[in-house]
Order: sequence, then C-alpha cells, then structure tokens
Amino acid sequence: MRRTPIWGERRFSIFVKLILMFLVVITPLYALGLLIHDRGEESVRAEIANSLESRLQFFMNALETEVDRMVQLEREYIFDKDLQRLAFAMPIMDEYERTQRVISVGGKLKVIKSSSAYIRSVKAYLPSYRYAITSDELTTNINPEEYEAMAASIAQTEGAIFHWNGRYFVNRAYPDAMLFDPERSYILSIELSVPALESSLAGFANYEGSGAALFDANGRWTIEGGSGMDDTPLSAAIRASSGAQPGIGGGVRSVKAGERLYLTTARTSELLQATLVVFIPSKEVLGKLDTYRNWFWILSLVSLFVIFLFSFWIYRLIHRPLSRLVRSFRSVEKRRLELIEDTGNKDEFGYLYRQFNAMVSELKVLIHTVYEQKIRAQSSELKQLQSQINPHFLYNSFFILYRLAKLGDLESVVRFSQYLGEYFQYITRNAAHQVNLEAEVNHAKAYVEIQTVRFSDRIQAELEALPPRFASAAVPRLFLQPLVENAYKYGVEKKPNGGRIRISFKEEDDLLRIVVEDNGPGMTDEEMEALRIRLNASSDGVETTGLVNVHRRLCIMYGESCGIRVSRSELGGLRVEASLRQSDAGGPAIK
Repeated sequence: MRRTPIWGERRFSIFVKLILMFLVVITPLYALGLLIHDRGEESVRAEIANSLESRLQFFMNALETEVDRMVQLEREYIFDKDLQRLAFAMPIMDEYERTQRVISVGGKLKVIKSSSAYIRSVKAYLPSYRYAITSDELTTNINPEEYEAMAASIAQTEGAIFHWNGRYFVNRAYPDAMLFDPERSYILSIELSVPALESSLAGFANYEGSGAALFDANGRWTIEGGSGMDDTPLSAAIRASSGAQPGIGGGVRSVKAGERLYLTTARTSELLQATLVVFIPSKEVLGKLDTYRNWFWILSLVSLFVIFLFSFWIYRLIHRPLSRLVRSFRSVEKRRLELIEDTGNKDEFGYLYRQFNAMVSELKVLIHTVYEQKIRAQSSELKQLQSQINPHFLYNSFFILYRLAKLGDLESVVRFSQYLGEYFQYITRNAAHQVNLEAEVNHAKAYVEIQTVRFSDRIQAELEALPPRFASAAVPRLFLQPLVENAYKYGVEKKPNGGRIRISFKEEDDLLRIVVEDNGPGMTDEEMEALRIRLNASSDGVETTGLVNVHRRLCIMYGESCGIRVSRSELGGLRVEASLRQSDAGGPAIK
C-alpha cells in the first residue's frame, strides 16, 4: 500500500494558499507602517527637542519661583517684631520673655523651612550677642567664619544665591545692605539643600551618559546631576552649548565633546545670575532611529517565515504537549506526584507521557517505603540511645550514697535519699521517650540537689529560670542531667574548693540554647578537638554514652543543625551548649 506523505498534495496547496492570503492582507499594512515610521521619525526628533526645552524651561521657572519666594519670605520676616526685639532688647528681657520670643522666632523659621523642598535650614544671626536662632536646633552660638562669610554676602549684587564652602545661601540683612552694621543689624539666612537640587537636576538625566549642571556666570560654583557628569567634561559641554550650531531644532544644539556627540540646551536666569545646561548623548535618543527602517524590513521578512510557518505548527505539535510535560515535572519538583493525562497519541510525546506516569507511580511506592524505613530506624536508634542513660547514673548514685554513709553524715544521707527517690521516681514513672522541658529541668534540679549534698562546702551550682514559652516544649528524656553530671565529674569534682557550675538558657527565635559551664581545668586544644570530632562523627562505630549520647539524641530529634557544641567557658573550664528547636505548633520539630 502506498503511504500518504506528511506533506500531501492537498495539504501543501492549502499551506500555499494560506501564505498568499496572508501576504495579500499584510502587504498594505506594511506599506502603511513604513509611511507611519517615516512620519514618526520626524515627529520623534521634534518632540525630543520640544520636550527637552520645555522641561528645562519648567525647571528654571520653578527654581526661580522657589528662590523668589524665599527672597519674599526673607523680606517679610526680616521685620518680624519678635526678631527685632531679640536683636536689640535681649539684655533687658527677663528669662521668660526671652524664651518665648526665641520659641516664636524658631517656629517661624521652621515655617519657612517647610515651605520648600529646596530649603535645608533657616538661620537668624544676631551678631551683637554672638547668638543665632535656627530652624533645627532653635539656638546656637555663631560660627565666626560662617558669619563673616554671610556678612560679606550682604553687599553681593550678582544673583540671589551666595556660595560658600560648597553650601548655597539666600541672605538678607536688617535694615538693608546699604545700612548694614554688625553691631546694630542682624542677618536672616536660608541655606539651600544641595541633595534636593542635585536630585532635581538628575531628573533630566534619563539616558546613560547624560547630565545637567547649574552654574553661575563667573564659574565660581556648579551644582551637577546625572550619570554623565563623571564621563564628560562639563566645561566642554558648557562651551559647546553656547557656541555650537543648531541641531534638531529650536534651542537644542549638537555638540561634540571628545569622541561623543551630544544634544545640549541651556537657559539663563537673570534672578539667579546662573545658567542651566542639559546634555544627552545623541546616539541615546537619535542613534536607533537611523536603523529602524532596516530593521523594519528585516522584521517583515522574518515574520513571514517565523510567525506563519512555525507558530501554529510548533504550538500544535510540540509546544502544547511539551508545556503539559513541563508543568507535570514542576508539580513533581513541588512534591505533588500527579499523573499526566494520557492523550492516547502514538508519537514520542505519547511515549513520554506513559513513561512519566510509570515513573511517578514508582516514585510514590519508593518514597512511601523509604519514609517508613527512616521513621523505624530513627525510632529504634532513639530507644537504644535513651536506654544507655539509666544504668550510667544508677552506678554513680549508689556510689555517692555509699560514700556518704561511710562518712557517717546521716543528715546528708536522708536528704540525698529523698532527692534520689524523686530522681528515680521521675525515671521509673515516666516511660515516655519524650517529656516536656519543664519536667526535664526539674529533674536536673533534683540531680543538682543530690550533688549539693555531697559537695556543699566545695561546689556551688547556679541554675537560671527556664523561659516560660519553652516550658512545654517536648524534649528527649534524660538529655540535660548528663551534661550537668559531666560538669561535676570532669570539671569541678577534684577542686579542693571554689568550684562553680552555671546552667543558663538563651533564646533565639524558635531556638533555645542550654549552656552548662564550669570553672574546672577544662581541656587542652587537642582534647577539645578530639571531642568535637567524636560529636560530629557518624554513630556507626562510636560509643554513644555521655555527651555523644546526648548529641546523637538531639540530632535525631531536631536535625543536624542542633545538638551539642563545646568551647571554653568564661568561668575558665568547659562550656557545653545544647541546642533544641521549637516548631510553630509550640513543640520542637522532630526531623
């Protein structure tokens, strides 16, 4: 039997008809798009020029308005009655009147400061008293160097802004500049915010390598903003903006600085006696317009082949089934083992769907099996480790009782027997592998009391209060007492006197650190390193008693991030830190 080709005669003819139909539809659209592109290119060039000039004019007008308003506010407040009273009659005022008038003037200065984002601070200089009132600190002593500069600016006639040591001021003297006398006058000064001005200038720098600068006519000060200020000499851009030929229209000029071509425009303010210059790399705004026409035709040709030849075909045969498979794999990554719907196709994707479903089914079985085995192994190891604690302390308890009886200390024998009874009552009546932390701490207290009976004249033990929110936390039974026992046995037991043991608790979010430390001889660096190796080693082949036992039990219950850490104590001996974690539900998270 003859096999039908993939691209049969009828299917091929339909494909050709579709392509011809598409060409008939889109050819007029492409012609219209080309015409719109040409008109748009001209419009973009004109709009760039108009936008740049409009923004520049708007900023300069706004800045002039702000500075003019500052000047008007100074003219109004320079004759303030409270300020005049302080300037000329402060010695005859009582303390109450002087304070009230200072507060009144300070409040008015704050009003001036809050009237504009370009004002950093406002200050009234009272030179006859070496005294100043500010909008920030209310009162302060006059800085002689600063005041001399402000006084020198009073006679300035070139612009409203005065520059000194990188700072910019708008100043006014009482009664006026012609009659200014340091002994019979005062100065009202508004300091401009340089960061606010720089931030506003940076608003012009929307393009990489662009910048803006405000400078006075004599070149004594300059305020800059934008990323291009570091790469392009500002002086060259300023000179070029004033003498270059017009560029794309209006007041925008083309300037060449170094190897780069810039579009610049400038505006001068009579009030400020300053000029604002903005420059933008030409290629950032116009460079791509020249290549748009070529890209337009390239995109047209590519669209004919890519969009209509592949989009529907790829989506139909590859993209859609592949997307389903990817979504299924992402579900597996999120631990949602869901089967993918089998479409019944006999192609490669049908095979992948069936194999994916088989893999998911097998994973479910394996995960269930491994999880059960892990839980059983951890439970078995936990029971084994806990069982090793009880005989260990039993041996030591009877030895202590034997020693006390041999010494004939009957009172200590009675007390010791009571504490020992409470101790073994806790062990025998509580068969659970986990208890709440409060019960475990009380058990450790009983152990401390037992040891106090024995070492009351040689060893002092301090036990801090347990944090209340951890009192009900579930912990492995008999994990704290071995730590305390270790401090007694290997830390302070052999000290003739002055032995100290401290048990403290430190909270860190859902983590509780229980610290047991002593002032014993401690360990050498080699011994401590060997102990750390034993703690961090696998449980296989390692004797799991004492600190290693507790460490393994904490790791099994809370994970490898918890457990035992050893270091040198501030008391001079060994510091043992046991970490346990509390879950959101109020108990520790068992790993």
